[in-house]
Amino acid sequence: MIAKCRTTIDLLAGFVDCALSAQEEEALQAHLAMCPRCVEFIESYRGTSRIMREATKVDLPPDIEERLLVFLAAKGRG
Repeated sequence: MIAKCRTTIDLLAGFVDCALSAQEEEALQAHLAMCPRCVEFIESYRGTSRIMREATKVDLPPDIEERLLVFLAAKGRG
């Protein structure tokens, strides 16, 4: 059983991607059943992922995209 919140955080990416082993998933679910702080953390992580997906759905106008690429290229050289 997962005894520490830190372990839960370490498993977070695998949990969100549904890539945990059955044993890891079971232990994580047991911990989440007892730890509202970890549940809140996971929900905020999912929320952040959702916001990023929605934000990247929008296409930039071509002139802004070009200026951004030029800016990023200049920053990469500096």
